[in-house]
Amino acid sequence: MKREDSGRSSALRSAEAKNAMRIVRAAALKQIRLVKASAFTEIDSPASIDGLPIMRFSHDGEAIQCNCGEFRVLAKLYLEVIDEETAEADTNGDAFVKDPFVLVTAEFELLYKLPEEFEATDEELEAFASLNGVFNAWPYFREFVQSMITRMGLPVITIPLFRMPSKKGSGGVMHAEQSGTEKRETDRG
Repeated sequence: MKREDSGRSSALRSAEAKNAMRIVRAAALKQIRLVKASAFTEIDSPASIDGLPIMRFSHDGEAIQCNCGEFRVLAKLYLEVIDEETAEADTNGDAFVKDPFVLVTAEFELLYKLPEEFEATDEELEAFASLNGVFNAWPYFREFVQSMITRMGLPVITIPLFRMPSKKGSGGVMHAEQSGTEKRETDRG
């Protein structure tokens, strides 16, 4: 199965990483929980898919300031499976298509603890949420997707490790192709 990944520009990612670093060094993950999820398939049978299915992922992280040295991150993660023809016809590579074969969405709430004397800016919290929060939720999303795909009676798929995409101007959608264990980024975005 072909995988597509893309992401933010490297300059933006670099600035986000710099803003997030102070929190990364100080924060401790206390709790993670699934707060919203959905999964559906339009596939009657895996044999009914023409061509090579393509997986596209999207993610977003939002920081929620709390009191007492704690803050929450809401990590929103999405997977759609489409066919090559739909992908080629999709002129907006950053948006999900109308009728994917499979769509799995999950929102995880992550609770982090900071030292009492630590004061984070909104910019630092948002940078942390979009990078580290999503990164911390990714293994839970991978497990959730694999469980849902199996329950749908579809062939097991392995979601790749989370990597910050390097394509400039491609938003929060990731597009990647995997052949065996080798992964490369596509030219979309």
